[in-house]
Amino acid sequence: MKSHQKCTGTHGCQKAPFTLHTGKKIRHFSICTISVCLFLIVSSCGKDFDDPVSVHPTVYPQAPLGITAQVADNTVFLSWSYRSLQESAAFNIYRRDTLLTEMALLSHCDSLVFIDTEVRNGMPYTYCITAVNSDQYEGPPSAEIVATPGVYSISINNGAEFAKTADANLNIIGPAGAQLMQIENDTLPHGASWLPFVSTKQWTLSQGDGNKRIYVIFRDADGNQSTTGIHDDIILDSHAAISSFRIAIETDYMLAGDTLRVTLVAGEPYGTASFDIGNLILNKRLFDDATQGDELADDGTYTLDYVIPPYLDVQNAAIIGKFTDRLGNVAENVQANKTLTIRSLPTPVELFTPEPVQGKEGAVQLAWTICQDGDFLNYRLYRSTDPLLKKNATLVRICTEQTQTACLDSLLEPKIDYYYRVLVSDQQGLSSASNIVRVQLPDFYPPQSLELYTPVLTEAAEVAISWQTATSTDFASYRLVRSTTPALTATVPIFYTNDRRVSFYLDTDLKCETTYYYRLYLFNERGVATGSNIQSVVTPANQPPQAVQLAAPVATVAKSLQLVWSRNRDSDFDSYRLFRSTTPIIDTAQAPVTIINIQDTNSFTDQGLASAKVYYYQIFVYDSQGSNTGSNLVSGQTLP
Repeated sequence: MKSHQKCTGTHGCQKAPFTLHTGKKIRHFSICTISVCLFLIVSSCGKDFDDPVSVHPTVYPQAPLGITAQVADNTVFLSWSYRSLQESAAFNIYRRDTLLTEMALLSHCDSLVFIDTEVRNGMPYTYCITAVNSDQYEGPPSAEIVATPGVYSISINNGAEFAKTADANLNIIGPAGAQLMQIENDTLPHGASWLPFVSTKQWTLSQGDGNKRIYVIFRDADGNQSTTGIHDDIILDSHAAISSFRIAIETDYMLAGDTLRVTLVAGEPYGTASFDIGNLILNKRLFDDATQGDELADDGTYTLDYVIPPYLDVQNAAIIGKFTDRLGNVAENVQANKTLTIRSLPTPVELFTPEPVQGKEGAVQLAWTICQDGDFLNYRLYRSTDPLLKKNATLVRICTEQTQTACLDSLLEPKIDYYYRVLVSDQQGLSSASNIVRVQLPDFYPPQSLELYTPVLTEAAEVAISWQTATSTDFASYRLVRSTTPALTATVPIFYTNDRRVSFYLDTDLKCETTYYYRLYLFNERGVATGSNIQSVVTPANQPPQAVQLAAPVATVAKSLQLVWSRNRDSDFDSYRLFRSTTPIIDTAQAPVTIINIQDTNSFTDQGLASAKVYYYQIFVYDSQGSNTGSNLVSGQTLP
């Protein structure tokens, strides 16, 4: 037994071939750098030889049993069994690859598993394992096992995150040695049938929406299996549903400007949610991004703080919630917990600036636009010294006639700011407020109010304005104002004169087809003004300018042509524009040869031309509105 030495590791050991010789003699075997002398007595006759393993089980540990290998990407997982771990202090793992002819010690471990990550995909490796007891005696090797690592993977629907149906397409990757595979839904495929390895396969996911996981185990030609953790996940989402749809209303009805909170709970984010209000508001979007009233982004709750728009009027309208998830599944529409009534406010009117009443001290005239609503009830005119009319507001007048848009307010004190506002009420008891206007009466009478006569359109599309002349002794000036709206003030006049005898003005440079409003203000020496009545006129449509006749060019000087045309007499004349071409086609998009703004100019010499060359000309007349008319086309040839 002296030849049975303790295992001392790799230090001082000589590398010798690992060999086993049959016979009844003691043989030495060495595994890589660890030399162990063992008696190997092999009997073919059934006699009880002096086998050190069987004779001295406490000295020489037995060989590990049931060694198995699982393969993965650049990894081999080894496992084995042993009679009792108490009989073994550790295990030695030996490996041989295609580049070696002998087993080499790879590592030591004290458990029944070992993971080898120092391998390359596609290369076969041979392993055996020996046990080492607490006395450092190493037993005989286990049976050898061959393992070839490789890349194993599975992909569901090309790696998609979601699936709309349970029908799935599997893309399966395995090394060249893969022969069989087991596939199972949601659990490891222990006991599942072994199927021939294929790279693509149709598969059916387990029923019910939610996260789905498919496991696959591979088996190669050596009988080794891949690791059990090879899988892919996908979320099955085959339908959409609305679990809750609510609107928050605390009153019997809502008004324009009120905020209505609409909330739809679908339970899944990244979808599209909307709602309808009857047939008036359709597909109004709801949000799940922590905006528009939504409290938490991407939580599957879609919200909108909807501001009621003006003039929307509905009675007990159904609010319908709609939802489509990210995969296009459409949920069944859901009606909100309450119906919605919206009452539209009356159309507000515009209140004009009050005018002091001539000859009536402490009185002002107020006027406003008409309200055209069908359920009109009345106008209510309020006055206050508070700029916001929130305190001490006095009801001046109630006008029940819809066409009554003016009234007189009197008994006002001079040098005090008064503020006015008109409320329009409807038959439902709702009201809308006009703008607020201010007036302050002087401590003296304003100038007289003059009459502005009906404007007259001239043939040149100009407007002749005339008015009654002033007779007051404190006359200072006339100021004529013009606007395209009836709201006229004396701020920017189009005409000013301090000559009381002037009673006429010709308004020019007007736009065609436009309504113009006019008012004359009479100012006295104290700077107080009184406005006349308002007159209006509609300018006619613009007529194109009168064309001129262009004479044939005359060549009198080399490289030039003399052109002459008839004069245009239009009152809105702007310019002549002469165009030239070397072909009979005149391109007015090009820059003209010349632009002449003097209406009486009717000739031009075109110089710098080529000799003995034909040129074509046309002259266009432009008016102040931008319209133009072209002349006849003429041609001429320069001198040789």
